[in-house]
Amino acid sequence: MNWFKLLRHDARCGLLRWRYFITLFLFAIPCFVFARILHQVGIQGSWMDYMLYLFQGKEPIVKTSTADRIDLPVLWLLVTSGCLFINLDYLLKDLTNAGQQIIIRSKSRTLWYLSKCIWNLGSCLIYFAAAGITCALFAWATGAQLSAQNTAELSFMLFGFAISEPLTLAPAYAVLASWVIPFLTMLSLSMLQMTLCLYVKPIISFVICNSQLVLSLYLNSAYVLGNGAMTIRSGFASENGISPTASMVLAIVVMIASVAAGCLRFRRTDILSLEE
Repeated sequence: MNWFKLLRHDARCGLLRWRYFITLFLFAIPCFVFARILHQVGIQGSWMDYMLYLFQGKEPIVKTSTADRIDLPVLWLLVTSGCLFINLDYLLKDLTNAGQQIIIRSKSRTLWYLSKCIWNLGSCLIYFAAAGITCALFAWATGAQLSAQNTAELSFMLFGFAISEPLTLAPAYAVLASWVIPFLTMLSLSMLQMTLCLYVKPIISFVICNSQLVLSLYLNSAYVLGNGAMTIRSGFASENGISPTASMVLAIVVMIASVAAGCLRFRRTDILSLEE
């Protein structure tokens, strides 16, 4: 079996799954909240405003005493953790079904695992495409502009502590901040999660990757992976924000390292033990 057939198998069995339709409802929750906010302030907004809100995140949490209340960005955690949850089980599930026979026929564990990495990439693309489509549907339904230009009047609400005056992002920068960098960040976390599944139980790998998201709520650092999925922490929004280049480089490095570690681990793994 050549690599093309491996990719076709993963595309058919891994991407044509009903759970991807759930993402539309998952993204609809924050979009509905944002639509109500726009209605209350009397601003139409744009498609880009919805996208920026979807991955808004939160300013760094500073807890000065045990009595302080911590407000977690529940909607942000919902859309980021959702990506990890959707991609959590396919590798092991396929391995316990037809995976072993496919590995034997392909005569290469490395190609089999690389095919799963391509599936992971495709799955994240579908997830973020669903985000864009959901935002577009809400923008159309609420009379917002289907534009990649953000609304300056909403910038204080979207970027909070990061700015001191209304901000208008160039469309290219807005797309980078709201789609490209969050996509790379979640793709790298998803690749890391898939690799960790070869070392520990899937639920533990899910917790480890989600801990990166939680850690980013407290640490405003380019070395904490989850920050790249927050538009409010982006250097496009503030000079004191995290460098977009640094966020993308970190995500790519983690992704490549995860793929390499996964290939090496899978070549030496007892496949039968993964089924338990």
